[in-house]
Amino acid sequence: MATGFLDFKFSFLGEPQIARRLQIHAEAVEDLGGAFDLMDADFLETQTGQFKSRGVQGGGLRWVPLSPEYALRKAVRLGVLPKGRGRLSLRGARGSRQSPFAALRRVVGLQTRLADLVLSGRLKKSLTERGGEHIYAATNLRAVFGTAVPWAGWHQSGTKKMPRRRPIEFTARDKRRWVRILQRWLHDEFDVRTVRA
Repeated sequence: MATGFLDFKFSFLGEPQIARRLQIHAEAVEDLGGAFDLMDADFLETQTGQFKSRGVQGGGLRWVPLSPEYALRKAVRLGVLPKGRGRLSLRGARGSRQSPFAALRRVVGLQTRLADLVLSGRLKKSLTERGGEHIYAATNLRAVFGTAVPWAGWHQSGTKKMPRRRPIEFTARDKRRWVRILQRWLHDEFDVRTVRA
């Protein structure tokens, strides 16, 4: 039985997540598609937990809420609160005057939804469900997982005006699990024994 090496790398937006070299005792493995399918299913499950925990599952801190000032501006821009002539209007849809507390509750609700990265639900759906804007493209020896939602990178890295709220964060435990998925799949499919090189 021949001995060779299999380099297993995973990165997100250029940030290395996993880089392992496995020594394999078998003929050359030419197709890892089945392992990639299992990893995509695990990726979706992991991301579901990341959104439910508001960023904590990935080993980080809870995603930072929006500043009250920005939440208020966003509420007006999105139509959650009506805009008056140069100032916020507290009038309701029927023209009756609302309590300032009702308007404040709507802004706080929006602030929470934005901090949870689920205002429209596109980003969450693309990272937790197959289809739509979820990216999973696999060839024999390479796979790409992720999202086609344009603002995902801004949340992952943060900007000058926006704190980082990482929707994708792999813990050491997640990384070990992916390596084990690959090792188990190689063993089950090809009776291949692997050792971390």
